[in-house]
Amino acid sequence: GQASFVDIPAGTYTFSIDFTELPIGLTCKNKTEEIIAIGGNEDIYLNFPVVAAGRMSGVVFIDKNRNGIFDENEKPADDILIYANDVPKYTAMNGKYRFTNLIPGIIKVKIDLKSLPENFEMTTKDSFEVKVLPVQEIKNIDFGIAEIEQEIEFE
Repeated sequence: GQASFVDIPAGTYTFSIDFTELPIGLTCKNKTEEIIAIGGNEDIYLNFPVVAAGRMSGVVFIDKNRNGIFDENEKPADDILIYANDVPKYTAMNGKYRFTNLIPGIIKVKIDLKSLPENFEMTTKDSFEVKVLPVQEIKNIDFGIAEIEQEIEFE
């Protein structure tokens, strides 16, 4: 879309994209806001490129058998903090998380180890790099955690 503004007084202005007005499935490719100084009778062109967004989802689970796979008898882990690049999201009660409106490209999905329950550790990697394409939904980026096994000493 295009917009034009006529007879704007000299000054500094902030122009930004209202995400609620973008069609579903589109997101801004890079900048979402620009601050410009207008001096007077000049034409200024701003570009806010939009792209078809990607999505990603997975689950954090308590990996009782420590095999790194979410098996039927294993329980989900809620309230675990996950990042897709710098965007945070907590897992729901069913252990699931979902990121939408991802800019296509390489996304680093990472679990915040400080959000694990006390005495728990990872049974899978704590981060993955995933290539997200426009309109693609990547599923099953799962993270396993388990209680730290305590060594028992016998005398």
